[in-house]
Amino acid sequence: MRFGGRLQLNSKKASPSQELTCHSCGGRARWRGRIPDAARFAGRYLDAPLPGGGLYACESCRLNFRFPRLPKQTLDELYVRGAADTWEADDGRRPDWALAREFLMSASVPKTVLDVGCFDGGFLDSLGAGWDRYGIEIHPDAAGRAAQRGVAIVSNDIDELDRLDAEFGVVTALDLIEHVEDPLLVLKQLSRLARRGGLVIVSTGNTEAGSWMLLGSRYYYCAIPEHVSFINPLWCAYAAEKLDLTLVDVAQFSHQAERGLVRRARQAALNMIYAFLPGLMVAARSLGLGGFDARRQRYLRDYPPNWGAARDHLLACFRK
Repeated sequence: MRFGGRLQLNSKKASPSQELTCHSCGGRARWRGRIPDAARFAGRYLDAPLPGGGLYACESCRLNFRFPRLPKQTLDELYVRGAADTWEADDGRRPDWALAREFLMSASVPKTVLDVGCFDGGFLDSLGAGWDRYGIEIHPDAAGRAAQRGVAIVSNDIDELDRLDAEFGVVTALDLIEHVEDPLLVLKQLSRLARRGGLVIVSTGNTEAGSWMLLGSRYYYCAIPEHVSFINPLWCAYAAEKLDLTLVDVAQFSHQAERGLVRRARQAALNMIYAFLPGLMVAARSLGLGGFDARRQRYLRDYPPNWGAARDHLLACFRK
């Protein structure tokens, strides 16, 4: 399916010679490369490609970020129009859910949990009985399904975090940090909602993963247009010190570790070709090889192949 209507795009351009200041900590940010344009957002094709911009890395706090970014109003519009099953997942296939549950079950915290970006409430539902479950979700259909699972939806916008007057034993944000402009500010807001001694758990991509280091700004996770900010274990340590939190642990994992050996090898091979012989991949896609629809997906010929089987994610647990 395709989106209709006009989108408000940022006309600024990114360039290797441009010096930027980190919008989070004010440090100097260096260019890491161009991000490919994209023709899909939240599981649906767009009428025109979204400009990728460039990837920058802050030398002080180690945050990596996309610049320029789409205005929040445009992003919110795209999220609301997104496919209803974009972020659905089988509990048994989510290693970050399993890791988060391990932290929850081993910690002595009140059994009240707020999941920011809860989508259809799948993670909260996986906790089982005994938990008071709350969520924040922008997608109306997903929020409705979460409510049917017994999740109390307290807001549909992350900008409402500062207005919430409540405390929780646990605050989670799984696959959320990459969607926000300032992860440090969001982590501060999340920690404000946690009780003293409570946990804040986030999961997202890891810019220090070997697969990401190989491809840099052309890595598939970075090229997803709804992703604008990217962290790593060094950023987690910086953030913990800055916000007076204790970094309990940083676990690294793969979202698709259960994939078979053949599929994992295929993903690795395609990404090696994309890294060292990108013209070959573009030419093959232009001819429709590999099941690529050259007419419908013409904007995606230079788009990175998926590498979901790589160990390229992290889950960080902070204690307030």
